[in-house]
Amino acid sequence: MLDTMEIPPHVSAAFAAMPPRIRARLDQTRAEIFAEAERLGVRPIEETLKWGQPAYVPPRVSGTTIRLGQLAGEAALFVHCQTSIIEDARELFGGIADFKDNRALVLGGDARATTHVICAALTYHRKRQSAAR
Repeated sequence: MLDTMEIPPHVSAAFAAMPPRIRARLDQTRAEIFAEAERLGVRPIEETLKWGQPAYVPPRVSGTTIRLGQLAGEAALFVHCQTSIIEDARELFGGIADFKDNRALVLGGDARATTHVICAALTYHRKRQSAAR
């Protein structure tokens, strides 16, 4: 498992295959994922590929996977469709951020929405466990 900013070669190759504009936005989002994981104490983060896209996997007891990719030619952040993460974020940021179905946030809108979705994904199971108690 990786918990540094060093990119594994297979993930680096996936980033290199993206258009420069998309890659630049996703590089920024990647850095934010690691920064928020550090801030929240969610460690280690495994950096890998899922469905050919860069994926960030927190410990199962903490959160759920975040994937970075493209959606209709735009940079996007994806989370598991069976979570409430996108639905919850849409309630908070629906007028200022672009969400697709129950699984994606199109990047480039309000930065608060991006940070919210990242933090919600990194701590999804932790919060669910707290709510069940």
